Amino acid sequence: MKFLHTADWHLGRILREYSLLEDQSARLAQLTETVRELKVDAVVIAGDIYDRSVPPAQAVSFLDELFYTLTQELKVPVLAIAGNHDSPERLSFGNRLFSGAGLYMAGKASKEICRVTLKDSFGDVDFFLLPYFTPEEIRPWFPDMEIRTFNQAFQAILKHNLPRINPTHRNVLIAHGFYQAVSPEKSQDQAVFSDSEISIGQSDLMDLSPAAEQFDYVALGHLHAPQSAGGDHMRYSGSLLKYSTAEARQKKGFTLVELGEKGAIGFEFLAPPFKRDLRTIRGKLESLLAENEPSEDYIEAILTDEGAVLDAMPRLREKFPHILGLRFAAREQDIAAASAPQTIQEMERLGKLTPFQLFERFYQQVRGEPLSKQRGDLVQKAIHDALEQEEETEL
Repeated sequence: MKFLHTADWHLGRILREYSLLEDQSARLAQLTETVRELKVDAVVIAGDIYDRSVPPAQAVSFLDELFYTLTQELKVPVLAIAGNHDSPERLSFGNRLFSGAGLYMAGKASKEICRVTLKDSFGDVDFFLLPYFTPEEIRPWFPDMEIRTFNQAFQAILKHNLPRINPTHRNVLIAHGFYQAVSPEKSQDQAVFSDSEISIGQSDLMDLSPAAEQFDYVALGHLHAPQSAGGDHMRYSGSLLKYSTAEARQKKGFTLVELGEKGAIGFEFLAPPFKRDLRTIRGKLESLLAENEPSEDYIEAILTDEGAVLDAMPRLREKFPHILGLRFAAREQDIAAASAPQTIQEMERLGKLTPFQLFERFYQQVRGEPLSKQRGDLVQKAIHDALEQEEETEL
């Protein structure tokens, strides 16, 4: 049996001011074509289908069309769970009805983990769908057990479901959260995080070690970099796209898993090209403009120029219309190298500046360009009006 393991689609995501739905649509068209070309038997989505609990209508319509193509036109079952960004209730809607059409959605965790059995020439493959959960949700199910942490909750659910795991079948666990089959100290060193993930820390860590022998493959979602979770058969597929500049160097795609007879497994990471990549360019402004071809990619520019650079952002935007922003390397080095006394001196200098001068510095740092006279006049007027209103309030 061949299935695609994917996760963290975050449909409806906004990157700075840019909607990523067009990029996500192109990426999932690649996934659909992969299913068609490789004759994939199932698609596994390990959570965070949407970017927020109330997704935009366009994202919902797109997902509806995608699921119809997979399950009805290609006749490929879809097995999906809710992540921490999803609304469990919304994803659970109609799941008993949809399962008859090959769409298996587990929005809320249950004491008996949702089990879906598919068949191939070697027999049964049991998929266990475990959505994202919190300890508070699990605690009432096991009143005689102390459940305060995520790990205690996961171990209680796993122990309760052990009798339902047939050791002669090939078993696959689909889960969303911070899972690692190593000690907490090593897990934090080995796992690859980005600032797109939230609610990650020692209190969230769940130990996969007891599950390692029970499942032939563990399909995980939550961490955005594709990586092992302490064993080759326990993996995060990573996110569909690069969702922050911290992920610029990460590979993105989906994992093709192939189950043979019991004990035989292989997998391959597939990374088709992006419609628009997300990358960082570094150098002096004139060099970046001269040496780089115009690009629709999402670009973050790091300028190594010393001193003021005029009109940097408008000039970069002409060549890179999807530019995300710019930073100045010299300023970052100055900040990193600053000692405590220097920091105190800088704070003292800032304290002597007028509100308008402070705003000018802030504008320069954020926009990478000086405040124009026209905008400066507007700011001056706004500050003047605010101070007058404050004086009237005090009187």
